[in-house]
This record gives sequence, structure tokens and C-alpha cells, in this order.
Amino acid sequence: MNIRVPEGLEVRISHLRLTDVGFNTKAAAKEHGYTLSPKGGMTVVRLCDPATGEMRATGIAICSLHDNYNRRLGRTIATGRAIKELSMELTS
Repeated sequence: MNIRVPEGLEVRISHLRLTDVGFNTKAAAKEHGYTLSPKGGMTVVRLCDPATGEMRATGIAICSLHDNYNRRLGRTIATGRAIKELSMELTS
């Protein structure tokens, strides 16, 4: 499923995985020797103005500890939430 981001905004995505010491990026977990769990995780999407770097909206998707982490699904959910936040900001 593709979600259209409003033109002129930059999308920044962070995928965080559940490890034995909390949430970490996969690279940080590997670097420090943390154990990654296949369950749980979090995806954070930030919509930013590319000229100023100002963050305009944020969307977060948290995967249940009972479900396998899925980057694509997390990205879709978090992006949709960020766009919803942005549209609420524009209409208020």
C-alpha cells in the first residue's frame, strides 16, 4: 500500500527494534551485541520541510509484543498517522 505524502515535504523514517535492553536501531543492536527480538518494534515517521529541516508532523506505529515486526506495515501506518496529524494542523 502506497501513501502519498504531500508535495514539498521530506520523509524521515526510523525503525526501532525491541532488544534485551529496550528499543534500538538494528545497527546499534548489532554494534553493541544486543539480542534482537522478532516480536515488537516501533516505526517513527517525521515529515519535514527540506529547506529548513523543521519537523511538521510525526507518526508512530508500535508493533505488539505478540506480533512479528514488519517494517513495511509499520512505515505505512506511521506515515498515515503523520499525514493525518499534518492535515489536522492545516485545518485548525
